[in-house]
Amino acid sequence: MGGDGLEKLYRQQEAFAQSFEALSAAYEGIAAAIKDLGVDINGSLNGSSGHGGETALALRADKAGVQGHTEKFELSADGVPNMTTRAPKGRNTVFGKRQRSESAFPPQKGMRLLDDWSESFVVSEQDATMMYNHLYGMKGTKTTTAAKHSSVHELGLQGYVENVNWSYTWQILTLILVAADTMLIPVTLAWPDTDIRILLLYFQVAPAFWIFDILFNVVIPLWFAKGVLRDKLQILRPYVCRRLPIDASLVTLDLLLLGRVLPEDFRIFSLLRLIRLTKMRKILAAFESRLAARGNIKLTQYLIILQCIAQVLTVNHVLACTIFYVGRIGQLREWANWIDRYNALEHGGFLQYMMCFNWVIAEYTPAPWPYQAQNELEQTMIIIIILTCLPLLGAQIGKIGGTLNMMKEKAKERDMVRRDLQRWLVKTSAPEKLTRRMLESLDDVLGSADSPLDVKEPMALKFLPSTLLEELRVVKTGEKLSKHQLFTMLMDDRVGISGPLSSAFRTVSVVQGEQVFSFSRKAEGLYITLGGKFLLHYGKGFVKKEVEGGVVSVRSSLSSRKEESGEILPAGSWLAELSLYANMTHSAAVSARAYSKILMIPVSGFVKAVRESPAAVVAVHEYAVRLLSLYQKQFSSEDTWELLPDEMVEESVSNTQLSELLMPGSGRMHNFKSSEETDFTNFLDEVMDKALSNEEVIESIKKRIPELRPDGLYSQLNFEEEGDRAILSMLSTLWILKDQYQDMVDCQRMTQRLTDKTFKAIQEFIGAKRMNKAQLTAILVLLALRGLSKSSDFSKLCPPSERRNPEQVLSYAICNLDAYLPSIACLGPETYTYVVNTVRMLSEFNFAQLLQGENNPHSVWQLQASLQEEGETTFQMFLFIQVSILCGVTSHITMRGSMFLNELNGRSVVKGLVCLQDILDSDPQTVYWRYIASRADALNMQVTTPSHLVLARLACLTRTVEPPALQSLANDWEELTSREQDALLEVFLTDGHLQKAFIFLYLPLFLTNAVANQDMGLRRGLQFLVELYNKLLNHRCLNNQDSYTVKVDISSLAAAVKDVDDVRVLRQCLDYSRIVKHGNGITVLLTAESYQILSGQLVAESRSNDMLEMLAAQQLRLENALIQKRKSKALVLGPGSAKIEDVVSELF
Repeated sequence: MGGDGLEKLYRQQEAFAQSFEALSAAYEGIAAAIKDLGVDINGSLNGSSGHGGETALALRADKAGVQGHTEKFELSADGVPNMTTRAPKGRNTVFGKRQRSESAFPPQKGMRLLDDWSESFVVSEQDATMMYNHLYGMKGTKTTTAAKHSSVHELGLQGYVENVNWSYTWQILTLILVAADTMLIPVTLAWPDTDIRILLLYFQVAPAFWIFDILFNVVIPLWFAKGVLRDKLQILRPYVCRRLPIDASLVTLDLLLLGRVLPEDFRIFSLLRLIRLTKMRKILAAFESRLAARGNIKLTQYLIILQCIAQVLTVNHVLACTIFYVGRIGQLREWANWIDRYNALEHGGFLQYMMCFNWVIAEYTPAPWPYQAQNELEQTMIIIIILTCLPLLGAQIGKIGGTLNMMKEKAKERDMVRRDLQRWLVKTSAPEKLTRRMLESLDDVLGSADSPLDVKEPMALKFLPSTLLEELRVVKTGEKLSKHQLFTMLMDDRVGISGPLSSAFRTVSVVQGEQVFSFSRKAEGLYITLGGKFLLHYGKGFVKKEVEGGVVSVRSSLSSRKEESGEILPAGSWLAELSLYANMTHSAAVSARAYSKILMIPVSGFVKAVRESPAAVVAVHEYAVRLLSLYQKQFSSEDTWELLPDEMVEESVSNTQLSELLMPGSGRMHNFKSSEETDFTNFLDEVMDKALSNEEVIESIKKRIPELRPDGLYSQLNFEEEGDRAILSMLSTLWILKDQYQDMVDCQRMTQRLTDKTFKAIQEFIGAKRMNKAQLTAILVLLALRGLSKSSDFSKLCPPSERRNPEQVLSYAICNLDAYLPSIACLGPETYTYVVNTVRMLSEFNFAQLLQGENNPHSVWQLQASLQEEGETTFQMFLFIQVSILCGVTSHITMRGSMFLNELNGRSVVKGLVCLQDILDSDPQTVYWRYIASRADALNMQVTTPSHLVLARLACLTRTVEPPALQSLANDWEELTSREQDALLEVFLTDGHLQKAFIFLYLPLFLTNAVANQDMGLRRGLQFLVELYNKLLNHRCLNNQDSYTVKVDISSLAAAVKDVDDVRVLRQCLDYSRIVKHGNGITVLLTAESYQILSGQLVAESRSNDMLEMLAAQQLRLENALIQKRKSKALVLGPGSAKIEDVVSELF
């Protein structure tokens, strides 16, 4: 069987080799035939590129009808391209079906073609918006209090105090003062005449400390805790309701005793101040909890024993001082008393105290004591001593005995476990070295703070319901994740993934010397150190990132300590978080120096948990994008990426929409409200003064519009660049109004300068001088505020459904956010109405996209509908604003004139304005294609075929404004095959109104980058666009969409085409990409494999596929060459040459 299999394999290899040889021979034959026909290897006729002017741009107008080829489009009398063949049924819109209804298709959900993390984000955006709207609507309601839900900043007083070093100092100081009160208050009660300066000074200072303690507990939540005032008061409420009345009463008692107001008989009430011992118990319990959390079980047990002894001694001390006070009361009232009976005053103060202390002990022990009570009050005191001390002593002795027995049992259990392992190793004849290592490791485990013998699950857990156990697990995991703001958000109940996310985490135990992760290994997930001792080793060639003079802070309040060749990591360190969002390779290693535990979540588990909530997917995506952006800015490839600064994480969290929604009012935007008033009555008159210089006009603008001032909203949002753009747009508006042509062109070169004729044409078409004062004021204010809508921080003030584009944000802000926009709040009714109407029209149509040929006739129809609703006046303002916005785009270069509005761009603007005049009198297709044809006419190209319109639209998309550049476009178009041209006719001529069409977002960027890339060029870029278009059609991306125009986001491809060195590489990227349908359109996503192909890490080569692809391409080129030869009358074969038909017959 083996020999037969090998022989069969050899035969298949030989057949495969012969097939390749035949394929290569066919390819070489076709290439030779094309060369004999006078066609180069790229398919263009030799010598055909030298034609100029109209001859070169005539294209293949008579191509239709050759060999049965039918042109898919034809031009109407109005120059509108119409399909000659019936469009597929699924691509007709309601307008194409001659229906008047505005909705023809039932709503459908986006179909998920492939499953990928990036796809989950795109698909989740719409569902997340619904949830975000719900959270936004809950702002200010009683159900969203901090007591009911956790949030990003809801650490409260406890979380804040536990993470501040000086809070420990305050607790220790409180412990010392409570202990001092416990010792000194009974002493001063029994011996009030003691004249010790230190005691007097202490009792004078102590009330001030306790007053400050009250202020400390009240001010800290109000001042330091994050959140709105309502949440701070909620944190303060337990102390105010429970502890504050007691603390205030005790301070009052301190002041009364200090002033000696109380008579001697009532000084017994000074013992009420010992109620502060409850503070000591609370602080000791907190210390005990910290020790237990760190695994110091032995120290915790010793602390318990010390507390028991201290309680017995404290009670004896108080009772000893009290019995002496009772004797003094008998003296004052001239009763028989034990002090006079036994001459106690003859002894010193310390001996008096010891006599009382021994008497108290003797009352509940068999030891005899000669003193006896001399009156009823003393006898009552003896009974109180017996009833108090006997139960207390018994309880504390039992507690001490139980603790000692537990310690003894633990030690015995550890010894037994060690003996069992040692016995087993001896019986199995384990090697001596290995035996020694295993015993040492066991000793390390059993002696560690996290010893498994110290923490065992109680049997009671088996009897509890699973829901309670799940809740306990979620709460415990949430406590461990509370130091990280993103995970605190994700663990919020309202997000809905606290259960799956906590289940994705797992606790991993590592022994001494074991590595958590190592150098140059692929990162697998996030690690959080829980306990033990970890050592961080830096890789060779990697350095520690210095931040503000220190090492990058791990996510802990403690700093790392150096040891040997690395650093000791404290508990609570967050490591390798970036691996959750990007493919990373470890630049450092972490090993355990002792038995330790870590909390780990793998990438797959994290992604699986987050995918269960659309809101979480969007939040993580926004956070990750910002975090990776900050990382690339602040870190280099030589930095250790496993540790991230807290500031970077906090800024990334603040960039998410969810952070603001879970804790309303916590964002920085809520600090930017303004009640400032401004007066626009004389604003237009001031800025229209021709005597003012541009600098004086700018000062006047900033004086009247607070948002543009150095301390205004633009500056507070770090959006100064947009502020400059707004100012330049306003200056351009004023230059047009005041006929200041020279100011407009001041920065332009003489060869490109805008002519005065074009400048006046723009003035005429926008009708600037026909507008009244209210209209012009509205235009200036709108231009001043429009840039704010691009700020992500500002957009968070809007409902999530109103954040899809800047125009939506601006529309909502003008109507609802006047508290942040004083310029809007101070507008008159007429001016405000103009602003609102114009903003609505701005959201319907983008004039800049028309100039670039980026939109389609359906966009013109939307503008027509808006014009019918808003009116001609608003339309003229709309045109004026659009021109002014374009003039302001070069503010980052200079504020001295507009570099954009040169002569070539100015003519394009004029053509766009001309086409939009009398827009209601024409069909949207006529308006749109009239503009495209005018751009072709400007390039000396007469539109006679649909291909000419495609070429003109390509000129718009590639920003071609000169005829020589159009010649290059025409050459690239000529080199395309008939099938490719037919596909591009569909891409660029389908109107999106009568038939559904694609609009490729970032297509100008894609084509511009393709042209700039010498290895691509426009022709290959268009060929790739055809392949993408066919792939979208194969996935039925056009048929199953509700929109007339389906927007396709190709931003990732547009960025990739800039540096790609071969179109085949780009095709392979497309093969590995994801095509995702969602509510807002379609997104083409590049996957990790796509980026690996771009970087060369993944090579997806197939020799047979490449050969077949080259053969098919050469066949198409040969076909086109033969068609061109047949059409060309100038083609004459030389003497003795065969006819073209003979050449073809000889080839085949």
